[in-house]
Amino acid sequence: MSIVFFCSRCGARFEVGEQAAGKTGRCKRCGERIAVPKAAPVAVAVASASPATAAADGGPGWLERVGSQVGLAPLTVGRMPGVRTRDPGAPPVDDDLGDSKPYALVVEKKRPPIRRLAGSTGPAGEATVLWRRGWLTIQRTFRRINEFAYLLSVPFLMLFLIGAATHNRGLALLGAEVVVLLNVGRVVTGLANVLAVPFRDGPATGLLFLVPPFTIKYMIDNWNKLRRPTQRVTTPILTIAAVLLAFVLLPSLSGGAAKKPANRPETTIPGR
Repeated sequence: MSIVFFCSRCGARFEVGEQAAGKTGRCKRCGERIAVPKAAPVAVAVASASPATAAADGGPGWLERVGSQVGLAPLTVGRMPGVRTRDPGAPPVDDDLGDSKPYALVVEKKRPPIRRLAGSTGPAGEATVLWRRGWLTIQRTFRRINEFAYLLSVPFLMLFLIGAATHNRGLALLGAEVVVLLNVGRVVTGLANVLAVPFRDGPATGLLFLVPPFTIKYMIDNWNKLRRPTQRVTTPILTIAAVLLAFVLLPSLSGGAAKKPANRPETTIPGR
């Protein structure tokens, strides 16, 4: 049997045989002089009845008749490791998890006050909202007409290109006429779409937009709103200009190749 003891100064652990009990020595770590304690006596249980009597009686009751020097304390929930006990001062727990009771906020949240922007006159009235919605509907209608005219002009534009490539002036002329007419309609609807933007802000703004100095200023200040409507005007104008320029520059479309020279010299054969 070994004796386990610790240094009283540094806490180093030592384990020696029981024959070294009572001897003194120095700690190998800190040099403190320590004495080896004696071995602790072994507790022996004393039975209240002789083993012969307990064996003769038999049954599980023999364990109750055996005395013991070890006292065991009862293990409660509070002493169990890993188990959290509830604070006795906490309010009672409501086990009703249904929707029988309405929920209430502990602290009512307040909305911050709405700050108006500089130059704003407050929320728009019903008349202003109806005015803007009406012009928005008109703007969408013109945009859809513009898109429909563009889709309708695509096959005729292909017809014009095929006629120009094959030197078929009649086919190219048919495609060019339809493309020019449809793109003229696109220009008209595009201009109407551009005019609808300032009129949405109000009738006074729309009328001032017709004055050239104010037109330029309004377009610079509101270019984000006028960028796409302006593109719907410039794109068909460029398409019309390209078709007309093709009839001027290409000889097969301008008709110069079909013309014959007026004063063609007659060939004379000698001897006739």
